[in-house]
This record gives sequence, C-alpha cells and structure tokens, in this order.
Amino acid sequence: MRGSERPSSDEELAAKRRLVASQHGVVFLTWLENWMGTLRNKYRACVNRNVRIEWRHCDWSGG
Repeated sequence: MRGSERPSSDEELAAKRRLVASQHGVVFLTWLENWMGTLRNKYRACVNRNVRIEWRHCDWSGG
C-alpha cells in the first residue's frame, strides 16, 4: 500500500471521517449497549423463548 499507491484526498477524507465516526461510534455503542441491557432486564418478562414480544406481559408503567 506504500509508494506509488498514494491514496487520493477523497480517500484520506473518508478515512478521517471513518476514524471520527468510529470514535463516536464506540461511545454511542457503549451507551446503546447499556440502554439495551437496561431494557432487557426491565422487559425480560416480555420476551418469550421465540423472541416474540408478549406485550401483555410488559409493565410499561416505568416502575
């Protein structure tokens, strides 16, 4: 990948964007993971073995 195969400025820009996006993505994914974990624990009763959501078992009151 070295030498004459110099990446174009577009590719460099895309790489920089990807780097920034990945840094933000890690933060976002960490937050999302925590949020999903909270939901999973809270609404574990909602999800049966077939991963179908059983709405009537959910406690949506927020307690």
